[in-house]
Amino acid sequence: MEKAHTSSVIYKQFFGAMIVMTMMELAHAAATLVDGAMAGRLLGAAELAALGICTPYYSIAAVISGVLMTSCQTMCARSVGSGRLDEADRIFSLCCTLGMVLSCVMTAVGIILAGPFARLLGARGASAELLPYARAYLIGLFTGTPGLIMVAILSPIVQLDGGAKRTTVASLTITVVDVIGDVLFMVVMKMGLLGLGLGTAVSNYAALAVLLTHFRKKDRLFHFRAKDMNWRLTPKIVAGGLPSGATQICRAIGPILINSIVLSVAATAGLSALSAQSNVKLVVRSPIVGMAGAVMLMTGVYAGEKDVNGLKQTVRVTLWYAVGLMSVIAGAVILFAPALAAFYLPDAP
Repeated sequence: MEKAHTSSVIYKQFFGAMIVMTMMELAHAAATLVDGAMAGRLLGAAELAALGICTPYYSIAAVISGVLMTSCQTMCARSVGSGRLDEADRIFSLCCTLGMVLSCVMTAVGIILAGPFARLLGARGASAELLPYARAYLIGLFTGTPGLIMVAILSPIVQLDGGAKRTTVASLTITVVDVIGDVLFMVVMKMGLLGLGLGTAVSNYAALAVLLTHFRKKDRLFHFRAKDMNWRLTPKIVAGGLPSGATQICRAIGPILINSIVLSVAATAGLSALSAQSNVKLVVRSPIVGMAGAVMLMTGVYAGEKDVNGLKQTVRVTLWYAVGLMSVIAGAVILFAPALAAFYLPDAP
């Protein structure tokens, strides 16, 4: 009976954590979906193709956020699980500081080198026509990098600190503000793909503002304490997040190579189709990322408490959710593939 009760509790905790983290990932995916739909329907195939070759930006940004988020989440969860709250504060403060510094550097470098970066992604040679579009969109995206990275770092921490509702509100904020920003910058102000990028950037900062309100109260588990930061923990934080960082590097390199192949075989039309597919893929993988976040959160706490049964039950629950949920999603994508394609390029062959 005790084991059944434990399993039931873990199912409930896992499902709650997974839903919140999936919604946050879906919010970013929805922002990309909106950008793709507006580019394909209101601008044209070339603009949609340019948007598509810029998708590795998210993986490059995720190298920083993935490393810091993974380490911050797992290390803080273990510290909280074992009752070492001062240590959790030090880790949290250091990860936030590293995130802000590195994201600001990435923003500056990205804006200055937006042109060369666009060429690296595929806007060159026979596809040089895409260069001004890709460069403009990248400038808009890089403007919001600090917001994107800090939202990724803070979301699981707010969830661990009992702020699931606030994380949900932040997710909804990304989607709503992105739509409003896209309409304002692209439709009203006629800024094209730069406007789409700026709309996404503003939505990231709006979500960050929502998450930061969680830390206004003094009774929170986590507090930012600059004077208590231990910089000697930096190598440990980086080492703990290296697997996640390596995964994101591969996710960035893969699309760059695929973009080049598609451009050489099917030119801009093929890349427009690939862009639509990439947009849909972001939504499909959102539950996977949500499950991964829930696993890291719960196993971190159980590891800190040395709860072996909790760790085993979490693995079992994850497998059931992964197989069942992703089978349903895969079937839905196959069934509605024609409609999804027509949604992006209604007039294209």
